[in-house]
Amino acid sequence: MFFLTGTSLLQIVEVWNEVQSQQMNILKAFYVDMIVPLETNLEKDTKVVQAEQKRFLQQHKILSESYSKAASNMKKQRKKHKSNSKASNTVSNKEIKVSFCFTGCLRCLSISSDVG
Repeated sequence: MFFLTGTSLLQIVEVWNEVQSQQMNILKAFYVDMIVPLETNLEKDTKVVQAEQKRFLQQHKILSESYSKAASNMKKQRKKHKSNSKASNTVSNKEIKVSFCFTGCLRCLSISSDVG
């Protein structure tokens, strides 16, 4: 059996405390050297991303508004053109008929002038 004396127990406790102290120093160094810079960079990056997001949303809003305006203008023009095309369709059909009539009359006149 193994018996520990009081001085041996004190030495074990001292070594244990030293190991604990070294662990705390390592953790503090890790925190200062790694965690703090990462947190700082994260805060900076968050600000940059938020600014970029705000800028993007503003540009998107402007583009979206201009797209909506253009789309509504396009719908109006199509509607206007559609109503005009119905009217102009009848007009152009009449123009075509008149044109054929006129061409036919010219042919008749040219034939009669050739005969005479």
